[in-house]
Amino acid sequence: MAVLATAPTARFAKAARVGGEHLCLLHFPDGGPNWLKIAVAFALPLATLGTCSLLLLRFLQLWCAR
Repeated sequence: MAVLATAPTARFAKAARVGGEHLCLLHFPDGGPNWLKIAVAFALPLATLGTCSLLLLRFLQLWCAR
């Protein structure tokens, strides 16, 4: 699930030199819908992290209840 959530980020990541430093920046194609940019850069990773965190908490609750 995490690989699928980060695949678009890996696709649009570009290395650039800014202020003398090498940075990895997200560069989306021009003219693309803004909702896609928000989904790829924020909502999809947030949903993945939230789901994984909830699953981990559930596992820990079950494990500690033994």
